[in-house]
Amino acid sequence: MDRTPTISAEQIKTLNRPGPRYTSYPTAPVWTEAVGPEEFVSTVQNADSNQDISLYLHLPFCPRHCHFCGCNVIITSNREVISEYVRILGQEIERISRLFSSRKVRQLQWGGGSPTHLSPEEIVWLSDKIRSSFSFAKDFESGIEINPQYTTEELLNAISKAGFNRISMGIQDFDPKVQKVINRIQPYEQVQSVMQMVRERFSGRSVNFDLIYGLPYQTRESFQRTLSQVLELSPDRMALYSYAHVPWLKPLMKLFPEGSLADQVEKMGIFTDSVNTMLSHGYQFIGLDHFARREDPLSKAFDDRSLHRNFMGYTTMKGLDLIGMGMTSISQVDSSFFQNHKKLSTWRDAVQASKLPIHKGHICSPEDKYRQKVIDQILCQLSYQEDGFSHKFALEYEELVPLRDQGLIELDETGLRVTDLGRFFMRNICLPFDTYYREQKKSEKPMFSQTV
Repeated sequence: MDRTPTISAEQIKTLNRPGPRYTSYPTAPVWTEAVGPEEFVSTVQNADSNQDISLYLHLPFCPRHCHFCGCNVIITSNREVISEYVRILGQEIERISRLFSSRKVRQLQWGGGSPTHLSPEEIVWLSDKIRSSFSFAKDFESGIEINPQYTTEELLNAISKAGFNRISMGIQDFDPKVQKVINRIQPYEQVQSVMQMVRERFSGRSVNFDLIYGLPYQTRESFQRTLSQVLELSPDRMALYSYAHVPWLKPLMKLFPEGSLADQVEKMGIFTDSVNTMLSHGYQFIGLDHFARREDPLSKAFDDRSLHRNFMGYTTMKGLDLIGMGMTSISQVDSSFFQNHKKLSTWRDAVQASKLPIHKGHICSPEDKYRQKVIDQILCQLSYQEDGFSHKFALEYEELVPLRDQGLIELDETGLRVTDLGRFFMRNICLPFDTYYREQKKSEKPMFSQTV
């Protein structure tokens, strides 16, 4: 794609509907408490013991609420609470590592919350605990999310000492009016200063920026100003996430003034403008919402069709079992899903009782795994091909025909290919393959954000 196609207001209004983001399939509303620690252990024991793994640590603490945030966070600056969490997380790491003694870690990610709400000493201690508990591949990738508002030289020194080689910053938007309404004040000059420190300490290592479009008071013009400032800082990768307005799940979103959110047409305009800007500055548009420089490994994985997607976004690490630790964290082992307790005290009590703190999950059937592969290929490779496609997916084929007629896909008896126009409606293209969605969409209770 050299430039975005023209998208009419009529197309946007017709295609905009509630739908999953497909960071997993089946999606989280399908998971049940019938799946717990025993099922996790059994799944791990039956998985490929020679396959490398990916680790995720959830560090839920933040000093204040960002009103747009849909993550599982705890607002506190109580150092005793944070220190206790880190200590108990160390116990969970020891317990989990014994189940994976024969497998090497190829990817590690710390997320939150804000990992930089830990002290420098806690960051180093936790890193040492992971390194001493698991075996690591020589070429492993290690990433951490940092909050520019609270990132100091001392924290960056600790992050460097801990061996991280990928840094991700939550930028969201540089417009002062937007920052005020979302309760996240971080001026461009502050981020610029942190970026300079990061480049000095992490020379040759990758830096990613996360932005969100569709926030209150954003316009096409204001967001282009933000992008211009982002490009001055020259990140290696960028994720441009669609704001998910789910006030029934996150009540703080109700604080946004009525009429402050862009309508669906304006929101799509913000995204298409952004894609054009990123393309014109040498970034490749990857999958649903990611961008990377042409020489970046993520771009190369997209080109050679080895790209993969998990709860952490797009990754070059295809096919790794993902092991989550910390409250609310999610594991994906042999294509099945397991989630830790969401309540801090319940998670803490389970770990201290030497139990696995798993609250719910889903054991995927062969049909689940099959459809999981189809959806993953659409989101990562922009196509799916299989002999007898139109017969195996007869019902889905009927639902795909209107998408073909609207120009979103090319469709024949052997499969589908996403067009340039379809890149902007990828979630819609996946919906026909989601057998659970057929029932979910009948529910009067809202479950998902809008696809635009």
